[in-house]
Amino acid sequence: MQIFSAAVFSLLAFASSLENVSAQMPRRGDMSQFDFEDYNGVITPEIAGPCADYKPGEDDLQAFDFIRRFKLDVIEREYPGVSKVRGSNRVQSAYRLSKDADLNVPTRDIFPMGLPDQFSFITTFRQRKVSKIPWDIIKIADVQGRTQFAISIAPKDASVQFSIIDIEGNLMTTSFPESKARCSCGNVLDDKWHKLHFGVFRDTITRIVLYVDCQEVGAQALDLPIGPIDVNGRLVIGKTQGTRGKSVLIDLQWMVMNCDPTRPERETCDELPVS
Repeated sequence: MQIFSAAVFSLLAFASSLENVSAQMPRRGDMSQFDFEDYNGVITPEIAGPCADYKPGEDDLQAFDFIRRFKLDVIEREYPGVSKVRGSNRVQSAYRLSKDADLNVPTRDIFPMGLPDQFSFITTFRQRKVSKIPWDIIKIADVQGRTQFAISIAPKDASVQFSIIDIEGNLMTTSFPESKARCSCGNVLDDKWHKLHFGVFRDTITRIVLYVDCQEVGAQALDLPIGPIDVNGRLVIGKTQGTRGKSVLIDLQWMVMNCDPTRPERETCDELPVS
């Protein structure tokens, strides 16, 4: 009887240890368990990055919701210079950034394993006051402040720009002229509500596709493959370019990155007002 009891106790202890190991393993989309102590902060191809287990055609359960990651939708959380307002219609909410806003967090808080190899980026916003200065809808910089990834509005060039570092660590920037970045609602550089979609595809070459208000306006190929980012830097939203970037006066309704680069093909713009 004692031998039987000891055997049962051993089996229970073994099962408990398996549960503990399982609980410590990160699940799909859960980056919080990643151990950073074994590397220097730069994600390399040998380290599995986000979306590594995503397969084209499957339901995309993993997404990076920036409004949620910044906790703008938490009632108890108050960001100086940020207020909740009506969005593009009466059922949508947006977050108004004033000149005192500072949406700025460590990159590793949102992308602890770096950027996905391919992804889609979708944002809905409007400029309350059209900026004449180049500004970044989103930017990731390294610890020296050098841009690693950015989606920008360039008023002087009248273009939407997509920037990301290559495998040699140099910044690649591709530009979509304003003449192409037009839609039925008007010009993406104006003060109306707009929805920008980028699809980033890793084929034999890296291909960037831009949609404005659910209409494809152009595709560009990058010269070199995308390189790994330094997650020890900062991620900022809605700032003018330069070392003393100031907040741009925008209403931000939506900003999400998905593992599926084809996501913009299925997006709708029903929430945008009809001009």
